[in-house]
Amino acid sequence: MKDNKLNSIYSNKVLIFVEFFLNYFPVALTFLMPVFFLTTFTEFYEYSKFVLFLVGTLLLTLFWVLKLLLSSKVYITKSNLDTPIWMYLVVFTLSTFLSINQIDSIFGTQTKWVPSLVALVTFVLYFYVISTNLRSLQAIKYSIYGLMVGGTISSIVLIMSYFGIKLGSQEFLQIPTFNLAGSLEIASLVASISLLFGISVFYNTKDSMIKGLSFMSYAINFVALTLVWHYPALILTIIGFVYVNLTFARSFKSIQAEFITILGIAIVWIVLISTPITGKYLKKSTFALEPQLSLQTSWQMAATVLKDRPFWGMGPNSFGKVYNQNKPISMNTDSPYWNYNFQRSISQVFDDLAALGILGALVSIYFIYRLAELIKNVYEKKEEFSPVHQALLIPIVGIPFYNLIANGSTQSNFIFYTYLAIFVSLVAGFGKNKKSEDIYISIKSFSTIEISDQQEKKEKFQFFAVIPLIGAAAAIGYYSTFNVQSEYFFRKAIDSAIGNDVYGVYNNQINARNAFPRRDSYHTAIAQTNLNLAVTLANKESLSQQEKEAIQVLISESIRSTRLATENLDPLNLNNWIVRASIYKTLIGVTSDADQWALSALNNAIQLDPASPNLRMELGTIFFSKGDFLNAANMFKQATQLKSNYANAHYNLGQALTKLEAYDAAASELEVTKTLLPANSPDLERLNKEIESVKSKIKVAGASTKASVQELENKNGQNSGTSSEKLTSPEEAKKDTNLEKVVNSN
Repeated sequence: MKDNKLNSIYSNKVLIFVEFFLNYFPVALTFLMPVFFLTTFTEFYEYSKFVLFLVGTLLLTLFWVLKLLLSSKVYITKSNLDTPIWMYLVVFTLSTFLSINQIDSIFGTQTKWVPSLVALVTFVLYFYVISTNLRSLQAIKYSIYGLMVGGTISSIVLIMSYFGIKLGSQEFLQIPTFNLAGSLEIASLVASISLLFGISVFYNTKDSMIKGLSFMSYAINFVALTLVWHYPALILTIIGFVYVNLTFARSFKSIQAEFITILGIAIVWIVLISTPITGKYLKKSTFALEPQLSLQTSWQMAATVLKDRPFWGMGPNSFGKVYNQNKPISMNTDSPYWNYNFQRSISQVFDDLAALGILGALVSIYFIYRLAELIKNVYEKKEEFSPVHQALLIPIVGIPFYNLIANGSTQSNFIFYTYLAIFVSLVAGFGKNKKSEDIYISIKSFSTIEISDQQEKKEKFQFFAVIPLIGAAAAIGYYSTFNVQSEYFFRKAIDSAIGNDVYGVYNNQINARNAFPRRDSYHTAIAQTNLNLAVTLANKESLSQQEKEAIQVLISESIRSTRLATENLDPLNLNNWIVRASIYKTLIGVTSDADQWALSALNNAIQLDPASPNLRMELGTIFFSKGDFLNAANMFKQATQLKSNYANAHYNLGQALTKLEAYDAAASELEVTKTLLPANSPDLERLNKEIESVKSKIKVAGASTKASVQELENKNGQNSGTSSEKLTSPEEAKKDTNLEKVVNSN
């Protein structure tokens, strides 16, 4: 009897600790997510934050299992959001397994987990852990404070970077745009939510210390937002500010002093940065935001997917492939980002439309409808709508709105799922709303009955209930481990490259590939490293027979790796084919048919990116090196047609035409090149000499020296701009290595 009593006391103490962990560990996550990063992975920020979130979710699931085993009572929080959440998961899974690239759809890209099936399953599991177990009103308030403080620290670091204040001597800390989010856009979103939390707390709290902290949070985040000037985050902030103040419409006098203070600070700061005298000190520079596709192009890409695969789309993380295959030629001349491989559209809505098709869109609309229904139901019961509800609605409504005009991320998903789960938990645990309630699950009936109406039963159902939780956690942990392990080794390879440890690069890349052999980018990296090692060895003054044999082995491994990446792992990856072409191009002269393999690889790349002028340039240089000047001129001409203001394409066309002795046309192309170069270009002197040389040959041949239509067009100022790119002739494009001499000397 005494032992049973001691065991009961011990179990109660453990259960108290478990309950404490389940309530307050999410608070720690809300603080850590905006500030956490690790330098042990290829990408320090988004990737590392998801690893933190992943570990946190697995820990919370483990403690939920312990709670079920110790309490002998099984319950879960249900809400009217359950059906759309599970429908979205089903559609996402369907699109993933029908994806044009299953690996990226399941695990995410090499440097980003979101979006992916693993990430979505983790977020859904996290949602149910929080909504079912977080029952402390104090912890709920602290979760708001946690993000408010964490986001403010993130904004402080952002402001310091803006004014050139470095946090250390490490290389990554010297980046002008360094911030703890890894992206100015994401940092702006976090600042916006933190600012709005700050205003809500500032209005509602009576505690002087918390009031002071919330005001500081507002001021710091407001400064950060105005320095970055990311429009989606600014729009969200303005709408959020209006919403918070509207909730006090009937009791405005109670917040009148706070409102005047908030508005006054905003006006003073805007005046300071706008006035020339103070602005030159405060507005030192402009942060460069990431390039964004236009709304029109984003819709074109989504519409193309809906035409080809209307119901389930191309699969998560497929937008980049869709863009490369369908981008309009006008991008080459109308956009400064013509050579940028966009992996995302202008907003998450278009990304999801391309990834999940009509089914994904319909389920998302249904989810928003059910969410609005839940919010409306709570808001109408004024006695239950508290200041905490007011604050929680900021990210719950704000993040979906933000996704209409910007892209999602690990942090935006974390913020949304965290506060949505807390909102559901708050409604179930402290309200009387049937849209969200706790349900008890028993073996006998396997039906749902309210806990309050159910007496404790001596059943062992908890032992069965933990099986799906353990299974889900085990699956997530297992499939995430080799992803994390491979990125750890790949980061070590990068560090080895920085330290000029060539063999360290090779060995760590091999370890990364072995940890995750289905990741095509590792094979592509190994192919490049093998070839670089072969070139390095070949450039030695004297080589032993063993070294000569090692060079051949390295070349063989390079070819094998690049073929595996392009032919088996991801045939639709443009970069893989470009790397393959560059490898074979380096081997021209080393093997008898390397040029044909290079041409074949580039033709495959063109199938994946038909609007690329650069790929035509690469083809042209190979034809030129073979002495096939007619085909070279044809490729260079195609490059100029795809991008009329491409100076190097016109220059190379001029070189090819000169070889064909078409001096008149060659001179015209060189003149066009001249109009496309800036006035201070170092290439002008060389170009003028070449023009004179070609014109002298025209006079000898008695040809016409009339200007071309293109030349006249450029002289009339109708071209879209000049190019600062250094001119490179076809002869200069081939890198000189000793591979041919070494390999063929055996």
